[in-house]
Amino acid sequence: MTKLMQMFLEQFFANLSVWKILLAFIVIAILNILRKLIQMLYYLRRLKKKGAETYVRFPFGIVESFREEEQVGDCFGVINLLIKSNPCLRVFGTHFMLTPSVYLIDPTLAKDLMMNPSNYTKSQMLNIYKLILGPGLVFLDGKLWKKHRKILSEIFHFDFIASHIPTVVQTSLDIFERELESAKGGMTTVNILDLFQNITGDLVFQIFFGKDIRSATIDGLKPTQYLANLIEDIEENTYSWQNILFGEFSIRLGLFERNRLLKRKARKLREFCLGIIHDRRSNLESCSRKDLLNILLELQAQQKGGKDSYLTDEEALHEFIIMFLAGMDTTAHLLATAAYFYTQEDADTRMLLLQEAKEIAGAGSSLNYGMLNKCEYLHAFLKETLRLTGPSPLFFERQAVKGHYLQDLWIPKGARVNICFKANNINNRYYRNPDKFNLFRWIPTHEDFDEQASKDPFIFTPFSAGPRSCLGQNIAMIEAKIILSIFIAKYIFTIPDDYKLRMCLRFVYEPFENLELLLCHRES
Repeated sequence: MTKLMQMFLEQFFANLSVWKILLAFIVIAILNILRKLIQMLYYLRRLKKKGAETYVRFPFGIVESFREEEQVGDCFGVINLLIKSNPCLRVFGTHFMLTPSVYLIDPTLAKDLMMNPSNYTKSQMLNIYKLILGPGLVFLDGKLWKKHRKILSEIFHFDFIASHIPTVVQTSLDIFERELESAKGGMTTVNILDLFQNITGDLVFQIFFGKDIRSATIDGLKPTQYLANLIEDIEENTYSWQNILFGEFSIRLGLFERNRLLKRKARKLREFCLGIIHDRRSNLESCSRKDLLNILLELQAQQKGGKDSYLTDEEALHEFIIMFLAGMDTTAHLLATAAYFYTQEDADTRMLLLQEAKEIAGAGSSLNYGMLNKCEYLHAFLKETLRLTGPSPLFFERQAVKGHYLQDLWIPKGARVNICFKANNINNRYYRNPDKFNLFRWIPTHEDFDEQASKDPFIFTPFSAGPRSCLGQNIAMIEAKIILSIFIAKYIFTIPDDYKLRMCLRFVYEPFENLELLLCHRES
């Protein structure tokens, strides 16, 4: 029997060829693709039976529509239409390649995900951000996340935030004065996003490093512009075919010139920031500033609670880059769209905002948190801007590490799970006339007040919610109020007659085309 088996095997392998083996692998691969396709379609069908809307379009599902819809008005056009036709929609199902992708809409589902993250890890598509920017708080999980969150939460207390109000005021005044010098002689044109990024980027740098970056350069560029370019390069690499197929492995190897260029740019940013950290450590004893870096280095020196009580230089660097990215880009985009909406308001509403803005701008260095807190119209105006064009319309995508139920929804292992904050922001279940910009919906004493959205913290979530809510949300709102107030108080501005606000999703939710304002100095 053994000899017969040996003869059979010898004859079998003698008849095999390389092409036959290759063909066998191809057949197996095709069968595996068909298996995944059937599983994905079957899962979406199950979701539909649960009341979900589904969207199948290869290769990237709803992402395919984002690119098309931004051309005509809003990349979330498909989702907007679904919510209008079905305000009670709980979940939206689609796919990315052959992987099911679930977008949660119902606030109770969103709450369950945000409050119980243990069944998920960050999506592999985001690994390139982690590779290039470092594993800061946004990309961490487990014990490391708890360590970073605890340390940074203890630093970002009220007194620390309030102590930087004078910095926000002076930096805003200085940059407006320098960048808008030409406005003194009459009308001038300005790219408002670039201007606001200059201010917010400088502020993040000063709050973290205590250092003015207006004279600093990285590779001949301002740090704010350098980072903006780096973000564009990350986006290009993220949606490249090799990252979709092979993940960040191809980026690590530097297979293409765009991969190598991205790694070189990230290395230069890292070296620039580490140089500042090392310089500060050598002068720590003589430095009286209480910026974030000083506090982190003092914790390093003390090491009272062991390694979990301080951040290493590498960890501090990663947190700075994440804060620089988030603090510069998101706040600047909020301010840019706020400037647009200000030009669309009627004269009476603009006057209400202008009165509060003049109080803030006129306070100068004596401005404090209490004065900012009294400006209810500005606060409501910024909240309404966040509702319609907030820079973060989605959660950072997760992947299920195991099959599980989220309430009554089955989430298979490997599925991509997200929360569509944008869907609730335009839902008439929570907002009357949701397509209309109306700051008064946030003022409790006004007849237009939308009470339900103000009661449930998981309906309106511009800074996320739960344990992973944005640590910088308070300082972001303080910065936005001060910068916008000074801008409104000092300048009269309009938008070109032919400008149409179209929103797209890049790193953040932002205007598809640059917003250039026509402005001049306001007479006292």
